[in-house]
Amino acid sequence: MAKWELLYTRLRKGYVPSVTKSRSEIITKFLGDFKRLGMTERDLVNKTPKELSMILLQLCHDKLYAVPFQLLAFDIKYLDKPRFTPSGPTSCIAELAAYHPESGKMFERLILPSSSDFTAPVDIACADSEVTKLTLSQIKNHGVPFSTAWGEFLTWLYNLPEPQPTVSYDSLDGKGTFGHLPCVEKDGSAYQSSLLENPITSNKHLLYGIEKKVSSEQEKELAQAQNLFQKQNQRLLLISHGGRLADVSMLRWECKKASLKVPKQITFGDSYGIIKEKHRRRPVTQNKLPAMWGVKALSLWMSMPQYKEVKGHQALSDAISTWEVLVETLRRYGVEHLTAKQQLGEIFYKSAFDAVIQTRVGK
Repeated sequence: MAKWELLYTRLRKGYVPSVTKSRSEIITKFLGDFKRLGMTERDLVNKTPKELSMILLQLCHDKLYAVPFQLLAFDIKYLDKPRFTPSGPTSCIAELAAYHPESGKMFERLILPSSSDFTAPVDIACADSEVTKLTLSQIKNHGVPFSTAWGEFLTWLYNLPEPQPTVSYDSLDGKGTFGHLPCVEKDGSAYQSSLLENPITSNKHLLYGIEKKVSSEQEKELAQAQNLFQKQNQRLLLISHGGRLADVSMLRWECKKASLKVPKQITFGDSYGIIKEKHRRRPVTQNKLPAMWGVKALSLWMSMPQYKEVKGHQALSDAISTWEVLVETLRRYGVEHLTAKQQLGEIFYKSAFDAVIQTRVGK
């Protein structure tokens, strides 16, 4: 794979071959892939060197890294700042939310702590109330057990639309469209506010009390949700901001405590390190580096729309903001002419997809 990686690396760094060189590379090395994507040699006529280099970059990426996967941003809020001890974490999950940029679909649940997790009076505000705007009593009245929320989350993941190909005919038009993933509109917070303020049909339990015990029927649904992923080859990349520190460990702990499993198809990613590295490698500007690396601080520093904090929806709001900040960072300081999904797929999936890629290139 050295020849593919060498060409791809040079193109990522801004190498623009001549028209003759680009056409020759495309026709001799990528003709099969080119035709598979609905293009012909006639489509290469009247293209500038820059446009041809963009097409060549996309074809190289498709050859090396374009394995279909679902990309989501997620966030977790806690009853208290989590600390991990030999006997387990000192806090538990209060909110679980996820956002699927390709379809705009969202998931959110308030998590009801188990009886052993209630170590403080129910009516006091939780230690993280400045973020969640929730109290323990509100969570107790409107939350669901973690096992129920996890089963619903897996079912929601399973029912997401099929992932779109990262390279397509539209992305090879030489005009830089490249399969842009939609995100929340940038003209203010109207779209997100309408989504967060209006109750989502599937989340009526956020407004009305429900039975907290897990019924036998719910147990069957949970087992079915677990089995769905065992029969599925689809890969999922779930990204949170700073999740490597607590979110992933807490999810695995809660699953273990409830005798559940995290499907092996799910890979967790952390946007914190990516954003920090991209900002530190960018050209020095007047405002230098952000003072803080939290999602809200980055959003302010990058002059992005600020959204209202809605009680019971803060995890979802932060998940959407995580995606927006990550996309904007990769757009400004990432690889030109590669979408956020393409760049993230390369960052997180290179080692996981080695076997798939080797098989594809060897054909």
